[in-house]
Amino acid sequence: MALQPKHFWMSFPVMLLLMSLSIGVTAFVASSKGHGREHERDYYARGLEWDRLQEQVAASVNLGWQVEFQSEGLAAFGDSIDVTFVFTDGEGQPVTGATGHVRAIFNADANTIFEGALTEAEPGAYVFSLAPHQVGIWRWQVQLERGDTLFVEELRAQLFGAAPAAPAASPPGGAGG
Repeated sequence: MALQPKHFWMSFPVMLLLMSLSIGVTAFVASSKGHGREHERDYYARGLEWDRLQEQVAASVNLGWQVEFQSEGLAAFGDSIDVTFVFTDGEGQPVTGATGHVRAIFNADANTIFEGALTEAEPGAYVFSLAPHQVGIWRWQVQLERGDTLFVEELRAQLFGAAPAAPAASPPGGAGG
C-alpha cells in the first residue's frame, strides 16, 4: 500500500510533537549533567555589601592604579601554578609594601573558590599559588591594601592547560627485546 499524501499530512503534527518532545528530553538530560546545583558561597552576604563594594571600586578607579594578570606556564589539573598580579600606580610605578588577597573562581564552576594572600615576589609583582581543577576563563577578585589605601579589582583572565602526559610506551617484544 502506497503512502498517500493525506496520510503524510495527518502524521505531520505528530512528527512535530515528537520532535519537540525529543528536544525537551535532550535539553533536560544535558542540563542535569555536571556538578549539581551551582551556587556561589556568601552570595547573599556579598549582595548586602554591594553598595560598599561599588564605593570601593569607584575609589580604586580614582586612585589610578592598574593591575595586570600574568600566568607562569601552563596549568595541569591538580598541579600547583603561580599566577602573578603586577600593580602599578597612576604614574606607572610599582606599588610596593602592600598586603593583598585574591579570590579565584572558575567561570563555569562557582562552587569551587580558591582564596589566599598575595605575596610580593618583586617590586609591584604579587604572587598567588593555586592548583586549578579546570583551565579556561577564571574570575580573579583582587584586593591590595597599603596603609589607608584600598584597591579592589575584578579581572577575567584565562589559564591555559597543558596536555596530559602520555604514558611511556614499552618497546615491542617486551622488556628484553
